[in-house]
Amino acid sequence: MKLRNFFSGTLPFWFFFWIFFGALPAAVPDSALADSAPFKRHTYRPASPDRRLAFPRDHGAHPDSSYEWWYFTGHVAPVASPGKAQDAQPEIAGFELTVFRISPLAQPDRPSYFVAHLAWSDLQTRKFRHLSFGSPEKAGVAEASQDHLKITMPGIRVVLTSPSEISLDIDVLWEGIPFQLKSELKSHKPVTLHGENGYSKKAECTECASHYTSFTRLQGPLALKTEKLWAQVWFDHEFGSNSLGQSISGWDWFALQLTDGWDLMIYQLHDSQGKPAHRSGTWVDPAGKTYALEEKQITLSPVSQWTSPHTDAHYPASWKLSIDHPARSLKADLLPKLSDQEISSRGLGLATYWEGTCEVKSPPTPTQAAHKLGDAYLEMTGYDLKRPPRF
Repeated sequence: MKLRNFFSGTLPFWFFFWIFFGALPAAVPDSALADSAPFKRHTYRPASPDRRLAFPRDHGAHPDSSYEWWYFTGHVAPVASPGKAQDAQPEIAGFELTVFRISPLAQPDRPSYFVAHLAWSDLQTRKFRHLSFGSPEKAGVAEASQDHLKITMPGIRVVLTSPSEISLDIDVLWEGIPFQLKSELKSHKPVTLHGENGYSKKAECTECASHYTSFTRLQGPLALKTEKLWAQVWFDHEFGSNSLGQSISGWDWFALQLTDGWDLMIYQLHDSQGKPAHRSGTWVDPAGKTYALEEKQITLSPVSQWTSPHTDAHYPASWKLSIDHPARSLKADLLPKLSDQEISSRGLGLATYWEGTCEVKSPPTPTQAAHKLGDAYLEMTGYDLKRPPRF
C-alpha cells in the first residue's frame, strides 16, 4: 500500500497531544529537579530487572508497555567495485526509519496507535527531507506482531527473516514523488542487550528504566528505486512505561560505528536547561561482546551552537566525547555531515528533534591532523521547548 498523503488515517487531536505532551508532566519547579521518581499516569507494565528477554519474541511488540519504538538509522554508499573494500566507499546519504507504538492512555483494552518517521539526508545535494504520519492499529494496515519483528504500516514493511536478518521495504509518496527503498540487512554480531540484560536504567528508581536492545551493525544491499547501493545500519528497539523522572525534558543519543569494527552507544538525559542528569552506554567489540559503561567513564561536551531556521530551537553544533574504559578508550569529535537535520512536525502536534548522520574524527593534535574514525547517528531531543518528547 502506498501512502498517498502526508498524514495517513483519521486520528483525534487528543491522540497526538497525548503522545508527545501527555506522557510526562509539563515544566516542574527547580525544587523538583532532584526528584528521580517516575511520573505515573497509567498502569502499564514498567520495565523490570526481573524480566528476561527472549528472541525472536522480544523483537516484537509489547502492548503491556505504554510506549515502544523500532529505530533504523543507516549510512548509504555506492557498491564497491570488484577488488575494492566496501568500507572505503564514501557515504552518499543517511536515512532514518522509526516506527512508534503508543498504548492508549488508561485504556489498555483499546488498540495501539502507530506513528512513522522517515528521514533522508542527501549528502550529494546537501538536502534533508523528512516525513511523519500515523495510523490507528488495524490488521493489515498498521500493526506489529507480538511473536517476532514484523511491522506493517501504510507504505512500510519491516520483517525479521532470520535470527540475524531484517528486510526493509518502503514505498511511499513523498512530496508527490515516489520514494522506494528496499534492503536485506544481515548482522554478524548477536543482539546487544544494553544495561543489565536489556534493562536500561534512566534514573535511580527501579521503574525509571526501559528494555533496550540493538543490532549495532547490520549490513547489506540497498535499492533506491532501481539504483543499487550498500547500507550499514544501526537498529534499536526500546519499550517501557513511566521511564523518565519528572525533571527530564530530553536526551542526547549517540550511535557510533567505528572503522575498526567497534560500535558504541551513549545516551545522556538532560533537564530543560540542558544540564545532564544521567549517562550510560555500551561498547560492542567486533565479535559482539559487550561492555557496559558507567557514568563516570563517559565525558560529553557540546561545542558551539546551531539555531534551527524552522523552530528557533538551539542545538549543539557538534560534540566532543571521551570514553575511559578498560576494554577500550576513545577520544573523538562528532561532526554533523549536514547542519540541518531537524525533524519538526508541528502541524501534527508532534515532538521536534534533531536526528542525523555524523562523522567521527580524532581530535587534531599539534603533530597529527584529525582523521576519520567512523560514522555515527546522533539524536538530540528536548531543545525545542515548545515540542519536547514525552515518554
